[in-house]
Amino acid sequence: MYKKTKILLAFSFIMLVIALSGKTMGYKDIPLEDIKNNVMSVVDNTKFVEGDNKYFKRFYGLNMDDYKDVILYLPSSTMEVSELLIIKVNDTSQIDSIEECINKRIESQENSFKDYAPEQYSIIKQNEISIKGNYVFLAISENGAEMKEKFIESIK
Repeated sequence: MYKKTKILLAFSFIMLVIALSGKTMGYKDIPLEDIKNNVMSVVDNTKFVEGDNKYFKRFYGLNMDDYKDVILYLPSSTMEVSELLIIKVNDTSQIDSIEECINKRIESQENSFKDYAPEQYSIIKQNEISIKGNYVFLAISENGAEMKEKFIESIK
């Protein structure tokens, strides 16, 4: 009887470990530069210019130094809305505030382009947001869905 209980407990422990490992499975820890290259391979790069901390603060109210790594691409023209934002957080507790700032940015862009440029407004409405592990992704682009696919492929 004692031996059966011991075997049952060991089996239960192994099953618990297997079940929990599936739920906490992380994503690859790869450089954001590699992810960016994969994502940008499906878009016209002339529609984007690289943004720096000044623009990150201006448009998202965040500081690049607070995160492990940040890639920001903005529209090359004030008449365009294309954006790419990929953030690798230090800790997943940072994600909620980032998501809130992203939503504020999208709302601001919608308000700016709604009556002014209906085509661009339509692109904003089709934004792609993805949160996977320690990564936060935003694409506002005609190719947003493809960009999101490339992002997810990059970190799997």
